[in-house]
Amino acid sequence: MMIEPWCVKAPEVSPISDFSSGLDVTYGVGPQADAITFDLFNTGCEIEQPINSMTAAINLTPKAYTAGDAETGYAIDFLIGNFASDTGGFVDQVASTGEVNFCVRVTSYEGELDVSFRDSEFSLAYSLEDNTYSVIGVAIEADAADEVTDTDVGTGFTVSSCQCADFACATVVVEQRDPLVICLMAEHDDDTAQASVVISNFNMRVFGGVGGDAMEYNPVAIGATTWDANDITIVNVSQDEVVMVSTLLISSFYSSGLAEVNVDGFAFLEFASASGARVFEEYGVIVEIGAEAQEGCIAALFKIVEGFF
Repeated sequence: MMIEPWCVKAPEVSPISDFSSGLDVTYGVGPQADAITFDLFNTGCEIEQPINSMTAAINLTPKAYTAGDAETGYAIDFLIGNFASDTGGFVDQVASTGEVNFCVRVTSYEGELDVSFRDSEFSLAYSLEDNTYSVIGVAIEADAADEVTDTDVGTGFTVSSCQCADFACATVVVEQRDPLVICLMAEHDDDTAQASVVISNFNMRVFGGVGGDAMEYNPVAIGATTWDANDITIVNVSQDEVVMVSTLLISSFYSSGLAEVNVDGFAFLEFASASGARVFEEYGVIVEIGAEAQEGCIAALFKIVEGFF
């Protein structure tokens, strides 16, 4: 799975006054996106410009977005009176014909972390023959890749997860007060490709039960720049980039009589060889747990720490 929960889908474009006044652009958005931003660039999507300017050829007005909305978008207004003196560098005019070229980047966020973006290039061809403005044509090119990179670096990568000890997979029954230890690692059929990626951020959810008996515990959250573990969770990373998480399960899992719990989440892969390109992958593992115990909390905390020595 890639970044579908935060994806920015391909734009749908509607004309405003047959394109002569502007464009209305809508994007589908993944259900986990917390926020959406819109940035305006010159053609090539490299030089950023203000989205609203009194002296530029175009203005961009974002639509309102609330976390969980299925779509968002913006309106582009063509300021015809500014074409001749455009200060944004959007207009290329020769004699009585010209083009307005620009790029819009739409970015989705998980908290403060930018997860997915899509660049869309626009080109409006127009004529001013006989001092009459008319649209000759409109071209729109949206990036095909719905991820935070313009290359297909995500192909073939998965995130493997397992119970472990000392960074090696080892399946055990997790008794109450014993630490739950989970390892995460990026995998690829090509060893060279695998060596180029690291897990730079992730979350972890432990859950079990159904209906009114369902319960959930989140020892690790996705942070602004890297993972954010709670006070009873320790995260270590080995030299070969295996991430080992050790935490205590909440007592409710044991007192409810569950025989097993599920552990899942999303891992944020960052590619050192692709200019910081990154992508999300999903992981999951089922863990068998033991019966309710009576051991004290202090002893349990010692067990978590001992697991790293």
